[in-house]
Amino acid sequence: MYDFVIIGSGAGGATAFKEISKKHTVLMVEEGQKFNSTDTSASTIMKRFYRDGGVRPAIGFPSVAIGEGACLGGSTEINGGLFWRTPKHVLDEWRNMNIEFAIHPHLDAIFQELEESLNVVSESILPGFDRDSELLVKVCRQKNLLVVPARRMLKQCKKSNLCPSGCPANAKQTMGRTFIPEGISNGGEILTGWKATKILSENDSVKVILSDSAGFKRTVESKKIIISCGAIESRRLLAKSNMLSKGLGSIGFHANFKMIAHFDQKIEAQKGTIFTHQMQEYMSEGFLLMPANFNQLFLAYGSGSLSPAQYNKISSGMDFHAMYTGQYRVGGRILDIPLGFGKYFLVCYFTKKDRASLREFLKRTAELLFLADATEVYLPFMGSKSVVNMETAFEMIERTPFHKLVLSTVHLMSSIPVVPNSVEINEAGFLKKNPLIRVLDASILPTTVGESPQGTIMALTRYLLGRT
Repeated sequence: MYDFVIIGSGAGGATAFKEISKKHTVLMVEEGQKFNSTDTSASTIMKRFYRDGGVRPAIGFPSVAIGEGACLGGSTEINGGLFWRTPKHVLDEWRNMNIEFAIHPHLDAIFQELEESLNVVSESILPGFDRDSELLVKVCRQKNLLVVPARRMLKQCKKSNLCPSGCPANAKQTMGRTFIPEGISNGGEILTGWKATKILSENDSVKVILSDSAGFKRTVESKKIIISCGAIESRRLLAKSNMLSKGLGSIGFHANFKMIAHFDQKIEAQKGTIFTHQMQEYMSEGFLLMPANFNQLFLAYGSGSLSPAQYNKISSGMDFHAMYTGQYRVGGRILDIPLGFGKYFLVCYFTKKDRASLREFLKRTAELLFLADATEVYLPFMGSKSVVNMETAFEMIERTPFHKLVLSTVHLMSSIPVVPNSVEINEAGFLKKNPLIRVLDASILPTTVGESPQGTIMALTRYLLGRT
């Protein structure tokens, strides 16, 4: 019997694995396999390391494509390696909600310790690289808009522009390269290729039923369990195990849109990284803007709104194009609807404010791209024509039906939030139905954070591990 079994190996699970393994026997279970960073083909990456092949949809008007890692290290293996501290305005919201984490006197010290452990650095633009970032920085400064260097977990980045492919240069400090090996060196054990399907309570222990891809089953027993499977899977596992309400799951998320711009000058966006800077002028309104990974691989992944002719045109002139990602803090939710027999259906909805705000931020993005001397912009509406000036862009953004907007998300959270008076979970992350079970991942964030939640997840996990 183990002291702890941790289910899931992403930002929360790996942080817990590293810390708990210092003093206890611990097994971390991951349904995916170890990420092989030499596999850079799109089909291999999507099939082996993304959940549902990278095409998990939440149906709505519009629908949202969900990108999640399903491998050792979780989504830290396939994201941009961002590490942001929780934004001040979000901490202010949480203080007003009486969230203890937000008023913790040593919160800065927790973040600093994590930043040092993960080699978090402020990005910079290198000569001959990152022209897409350079253009954004230049136009933001001309307009007196706040733009800041990205904070990323990096060591000797080679600018290979393959962050979602796992970083073949091994520069990105993922959980699979940092906290998981540290936990193993402490004596912790890992088990990959096994999915937790149910949790059974004993008198003074907990059993986890595991299943592999061939349908074989096994059971592991532990004194305590930590659930770190992500905002969808953690809730589902607990609901299937009668540890939570089996009713509707409600999940917070950030919506991303991608806008491609053509320039007369060479950009060579493939020479760079996911982004070096982020426009944060409208962060308190829920909006961020940044360049995206851009090469043939990521053009294919981010081209859902393009016609075949548009795709071919951009593909044949890659050096003169760049892709920019807008991220919006949605007020609506993704609903996880149980259908019975262990099946679920994801549905998303947007509030009236979301719809108005997204149109406004589309306009602001198009405006910045044209001010940066873009000669043609491809708006992220299904079946739309490209535009060659701001006036036409604004008109199309206003008149195109909202359901034609092509959106995705890589940030899901707040499905079992640690808020006062929760009926499901206490403020330290323990289940009220069974105090031997704890949730430590994006599920328990009190609200969405507007920024990449990776740093917040790790800091909240470290904070809660210090509580009994």
